Amino acid sequence: MKIQIENHNGRLRLLWDDSDKRQTLAIGVNDTPVGRSLAQKKKAEIEHDWVIGQYDRTLLKYRPRTIGKTATEILSPELFRLFGEHQAKYKGVSRSSLA
Repeated sequence: MKIQIENHNGRLRLLWDDSDKRQTLAIGVNDTPVGRSLAQKKKAEIEHDWVIGQYDRTLLKYRPRTIGKTATEILSPELFRLFGEHQAKYKGVSRSSLA
């Protein structure tokens, strides 16, 4: 499998052929040196999964996680903290209950 990194309107995406089907995956970052590095890592992950037989044809494994309109990698502790803040602010749950 040969994956290409492409600039599409200033944003990066990956392109490749999978069983005669053209696949594209938006990386969710601008075309900058840091963005290129992230795209290269995602490319390597997909190629590695292909070689070891764990390629996800749905591409869900490779899509960037998002909150709102911006791509982000968020870990469980951070997500739980944000959930707690939301519950306290909008649902009236007390901080002691959340603790």
